[in-house]
Amino acid sequence: MNIRKLTTTLTLLGLAVFSGSSFAGPPATVADVAWMTGNWAGNLGPNQLEENWIMGEAGSIAAMVRMTGDDATSMFEMITIEEVDGSLVLHIQQWDPGM
Repeated sequence: MNIRKLTTTLTLLGLAVFSGSSFAGPPATVADVAWMTGNWAGNLGPNQLEENWIMGEAGSIAAMVRMTGDDATSMFEMITIEEVDGSLVLHIQQWDPGM
């Protein structure tokens, strides 16, 4: 699994979640995205992107993300995916270094 596939999956999941609040998401559970569990790293332009996904439990899965480049950290990100009403909801929060 490479970082591009993971990024594409998260983008599509985000688009599905934010495509309209009046539409229900497709049926899904955290078990459907369990393959993301683990550590992923790859280049994103001149930077290195690392994602560390913890195993899904109790209807949620989460990741901590770090972007580095030029011997410095440029971004931290927390991602959670939660089961809500028979589908999944994606939450993303980003911080600059120093939070």
